[in-house]
Amino acid sequence: MITLLLLSPALAGADVDPRLRVELPAPPTLGALPRSSTTLSVTLQATEELSPADVARLEALGASFHRRADSQVRHVGPHYTVDVPRDRIAQLAADPAIRRLEPTLPPPPMPPTAVTGEDVGAQALWNRGPTAASRLDGTGVTILDIDVGVDVFHPAFFHADAGAYPWLDVDGDGWFDPDEDAVDLDGDGEVSAGEDLTWFDSWAYYFDADRWEYVYDFNDGDYDVDLDWIYLDQDDDGERDYGPWAGFDEGDPSYGDPFLVPDDANHNGLLDQDERLLMLGTSKIARVREGGRDYVRGEDLIEYPTTDFDSASHGTGVAGILGGGQNPGRRHLVGLAPEAELVVWSYADTNDESMVDAMDWGLEQGARVFLHEWAPWIGYHMDGSSSHEQAMDEAAADGVVQASPAGNLADADKRTAGTVPAGGTESFGLYVPAHYPYLVLDLKWLDPDVDLTATLVDPDGQRVEVDWGGYLDEDWSGVRAWADRWDSSRGTALGETMIWQESGQGLPVGAWKLEVHNEANHAVDVVILLADYLSGWGQGISFDEPDPSGTLCANATADSAIAVAAYAGRHADWDGVQPGELRTWSSRGPRIDGERDLDVAAPDDPFAPVPAIDWGTSAEGYYGAFGGTSGAGPHVAAVAALMLQASPDLDGLDVRERLREAADWEAGMGTSDWGAGRLDGYEAVTHSEDRPDPQTVSVELQLDFHSLPTGECAVGAHLSAEVDEPWARFDYDYDGVWDTPWRSGQVGAWLAEPGEALALRFDVADGGNLVGGGAWSGTAPDDCQLPLHDPGGRFGVCAATPGTSPAWLTGLALLAGLRRRRPPPPPRRRGWPSRSSRLVGRS
Repeated sequence: MITLLLLSPALAGADVDPRLRVELPAPPTLGALPRSSTTLSVTLQATEELSPADVARLEALGASFHRRADSQVRHVGPHYTVDVPRDRIAQLAADPAIRRLEPTLPPPPMPPTAVTGEDVGAQALWNRGPTAASRLDGTGVTILDIDVGVDVFHPAFFHADAGAYPWLDVDGDGWFDPDEDAVDLDGDGEVSAGEDLTWFDSWAYYFDADRWEYVYDFNDGDYDVDLDWIYLDQDDDGERDYGPWAGFDEGDPSYGDPFLVPDDANHNGLLDQDERLLMLGTSKIARVREGGRDYVRGEDLIEYPTTDFDSASHGTGVAGILGGGQNPGRRHLVGLAPEAELVVWSYADTNDESMVDAMDWGLEQGARVFLHEWAPWIGYHMDGSSSHEQAMDEAAADGVVQASPAGNLADADKRTAGTVPAGGTESFGLYVPAHYPYLVLDLKWLDPDVDLTATLVDPDGQRVEVDWGGYLDEDWSGVRAWADRWDSSRGTALGETMIWQESGQGLPVGAWKLEVHNEANHAVDVVILLADYLSGWGQGISFDEPDPSGTLCANATADSAIAVAAYAGRHADWDGVQPGELRTWSSRGPRIDGERDLDVAAPDDPFAPVPAIDWGTSAEGYYGAFGGTSGAGPHVAAVAALMLQASPDLDGLDVRERLREAADWEAGMGTSDWGAGRLDGYEAVTHSEDRPDPQTVSVELQLDFHSLPTGECAVGAHLSAEVDEPWARFDYDYDGVWDTPWRSGQVGAWLAEPGEALALRFDVADGGNLVGGGAWSGTAPDDCQLPLHDPGGRFGVCAATPGTSPAWLTGLALLAGLRRRRPPPPPRRRGWPSRSSRLVGRS
């Protein structure tokens, strides 16, 4: 039985959402939510930010405020989340400090709403920055993803920061083959225990509309340097072990048997002999909040329970688009802002259902970009007036970017619209298929002074009057129904009706009608939306005459939101939509009051990481095409992070305006379908439509060795390349950490001991764009005090006289200082450096 718990219909003071007055059933797909019979989670909108005295007074009335770890009350502007005993709602509403009380309801779970990064200009920005040759990759910017779960063990979510290691050509064929070769972790030049490599094909799946089936890509049986995964099977059990259940802890690289990725320094698609393997170490995810608990990188993130594929897959895909992957330009599947900090608020648990809390938590983490990966359309006036939407506006005023997918409602047949004539009735038909036990109908109109009423008619002709007064006739049609009305502060009236079958059986199958009656002396335009909580974004219960316009969902309806539409990025779909065309499901504008519309459109189907859960493997590292506006949203959020890295003083509305101004517009696009056009992150940052087209150049390396009075060798590295604006950076000991910043010129210098093993890594850029790079390893000459016999032209130049330093070396030492290298591991082979090692790179 459903327990009727009505409050007094006349609540003085604050505006109270009618759903706080009655215990309503949980939608079937939400299962048995742990709702307290005596306490409600409530979003409280105050008249202004509450003082400590206000908080204390409201707590005395029974309100329990949510707080941060430092005991500060969580809030965004005047918006708070409180837990309140049911019998105290009336007293709380009467307090003069409170403007409105709304229920804090968990958003219903919905299906997810390399080519695409290039399409929106992010890849061009990786090698283009505020100064020549400095890349934009999200460094210094934190992104909050409000989502459901994330797989923290996927190799896409680790930085390649646990060291660079040479590989051993075990089979002597001159080619890297992870089936045969090994990594030299201890630097002894031999294969030791724990240095054998294992690899697996990274595959990606997508739906092929032509073949009408899922197909798998990349898994070709051959090792691909830029795509497949290598790991160390440390206990030789044939599995990649990971996680605390396998004995690993927070300090272990990649939280398990270590992953390694090739450092294809010269971009030739191979792992050459002088190039190294980079070990994945630190998580890219700084923090996850779920179940009332923070899981923190460096403390206990490894304990985050990624146990459910359905909940983890959405957040995993979104996080991957935001910033997954390593080595931009050398690895194939890399997120758009790969060096941004990622924090995830998971609403998979009802302890974290407050979106106001989520935003306050994001502000606490220093996030500058909020990505709202949920898009409800039921229970909202859709005019930007809800407490959550206005909290978004408060945060935007403080500089936060609010990226919001528009939703995938356009072709779900869940919206209709019409005009109810003066003194008349308009009938709206809908069809209920079998096995649908729950239906919600939201009737909205922009004239709250008009009291519209309605009648529901079931397939057998049984009728029930809807008077917006609570529970309806209990004997009607064998189902239960509840209806109420509340008006927004912006003048939108909302009459909501819920219908359900208590026994769990489906509602009566067939044609239903909602008759809307208007006794006013003028016609009234109405909008009606429905949800059945089973079909999600797909077609389930549907209107006879659907209207896809105005399907823009909250939170994209907030004044401050960047409302994101979706177009096909890589693959055609079953509706015949081709790459570059708008998806039929992408929600349309405008907002119900016409004051907001879509802002930009972004691609929706990149290959994004998917959890290994349920795939029957422990290896992880797989991908799937991530569709819907949920896939488009992180493109915008990541581009916003790149914009903030380039121009930290921008605020959220500045970012939105720049994105709109830079968007690619074509004839035939409509603002309610496309917004301002296709996302162009490159132009938004650079104000230029001309993206760079850097060409591969050959880079020549020459090493010079000069003796110093101390007996050490001063090593000079000269790079020669046909570029107009040469810049370079060096990793002198090839440990994966750059020893010099980008700087003009192509000269590096450091100190080494005679006979010391050396390894060098470098990049070359031209005009801000990476155009080449390479690596070299060998040994310094044993005696830098004597000219070297060099019949083959293989050796560097050695100073003839001890203590003699050429002018270029002296000048460089004065400007930058010679740095003493940390001794690298012993060499894996002996040999002299080449005078002219030609190292080819491509961007």
